[in-house]
Amino acid sequence: MKRWFLAVVPVLLSLTVSAQNNRVVRGVVFDDSRKPMEGVVILADMSGEKTKTLRDGTFQMSIPQFSKKITASLDGFISHSLEVDGSYLVFTLKVDKDYEKRLAAQRQLREKEVADSLAQLKKVAQKAEKERLKADAARQKEVSDSLALLKKTAQVAEKERWYAETSRKKSVRRAEAEREDMER
Repeated sequence: MKRWFLAVVPVLLSLTVSAQNNRVVRGVVFDDSRKPMEGVVILADMSGEKTKTLRDGTFQMSIPQFSKKITASLDGFISHSLEVDGSYLVFTLKVDKDYEKRLAAQRQLREKEVADSLAQLKKVAQKAEKERLKADAARQKEVSDSLALLKKTAQVAEKERWYAETSRKKSVRRAEAEREDMER
């Protein structure tokens, strides 16, 4: 029990000391028309602490003393950084006019990649279909050849049966003729 206590106390003290080295920063983010912005990412430099603004555009976060700069960013807007000189920061984000162009270029690139992938898949599917048709033709030929062989074998067997039957009948007739000759 004493060992556990001695192990936990330094950890708790270090947490208390590190919490004392943090400071709370509050602020608000507006757009060009001074409307509060929700969902803006607020990132502290060096420490990586981050949060998002609320519906009213406000945020609050605890950052280490060594963090000197905070950046607000949101897709479609130009990121804005401020030095932490007090405890309340006011950001104004401007619309990124090139954002739509970049999105359109990314969309075109993705569409081209998808089209290229589909073309590649189509080629693979066509090749697979050709191979399947070739294999089907080979199987049909095998079946056709097997049926022809069976037909030929059946014809040969039928001829042999006919010759055997004819020979047997001739033998029976000869035997009857010989018996009749003997009886006379």
